[in-house]
Amino acid sequence: MALIECRECGGTLSSEAFSCPHCGAPRVRQSIAAAPKKKTPWIVKALLFFVGAVWLINWLDDHPNVPAPPLTPEQKCNDKESAFHMANQFAQRELISPTTAQFPSYSDSDVLVRSKGQCKHAVISYVDAQNKYGAVVRYKMYVELHNEIGTTSWWLDDIRIRDPSQ
Repeated sequence: MALIECRECGGTLSSEAFSCPHCGAPRVRQSIAAAPKKKTPWIVKALLFFVGAVWLINWLDDHPNVPAPPLTPEQKCNDKESAFHMANQFAQRELISPTTAQFPSYSDSDVLVRSKGQCKHAVISYVDAQNKYGAVVRYKMYVELHNEIGTTSWWLDDIRIRDPSQ
């Protein structure tokens, strides 16, 4: 405990006193204690981490380190997914009610696309569409098609769409 001088009357008082015993003036503290730090809730930290991780993943997807090599004309003409989509377009033209056609996705387990070489493909799949009575039925289809190297034109070689009632 030390003795200090009062700022109002000049009298002496204890450094632990709250006010001067002579004049009653409040004692001015020399040092102010630092305010206690508030802890950030764990949920805020987790949310910030999650948002940062999502941003980083999206940024990395948009900025790949190694660009994909361009496809050669032979690779383009042997693209099975393109053959599947073109087979669906050819099949849709053959249906009684083409606007009602619902095709499966390329990755569906009931879809088979075989490359026969030289830009020729065979597609085995199905389509759900209305029949002549307006009922939606599942037709099985087999389509053979090809395209010419370096072009985006496709030609239909064979198509068989089987009505389930036959």
